[in-house]
Amino acid sequence: MKTFVAISWLGLFALFSLGFVSGASTAHTGNNTETESPHAEEIAEYERAINLPISRRRVEFILGSSTDPEVVEKVHQRAKGKRVMVLLDSLHSKKHVAAELKAYAPLVPVGGYLIVQDTPVGPGEAIAEFLAANDNWIADRRRERYPDTNSVNGYLRRIKP
Repeated sequence: MKTFVAISWLGLFALFSLGFVSGASTAHTGNNTETESPHAEEIAEYERAINLPISRRRVEFILGSSTDPEVVEKVHQRAKGKRVMVLLDSLHSKKHVAAELKAYAPLVPVGGYLIVQDTPVGPGEAIAEFLAANDNWIADRRRERYPDTNSVNGYLRRIKP
């Protein structure tokens, strides 16, 4: 199964969204930076997502595993000089999420967020271990607006360098 890193360029800000090749949430995110679209949720395939006008203007896709050193390096290069937020939504195993946290947490500035999606189905242990080993991060439970959130303890906010 192929994964990708999508970069939504928002001026001096960049959202790095790591996920599977459906592309739906990435196109939706890119679209939300301009205008809300009722059709964003209907995008089912990466190939369709990359051809949307909003994607062509504001989203850059890097195809490959989010933990592949070459992909990580490309993301780090593109993040230089940008205020970054990272959204993890690919393989939800403990091992994979732990590797993504290690690779991408350094990109997020103090006060910024790294959001881990679908925490009830696997990433919870990786998050707990990451927070125990890194006192410069907290799980910001205030961001969990709904009782049935898919990101329990997944809104990680960097509180110091």
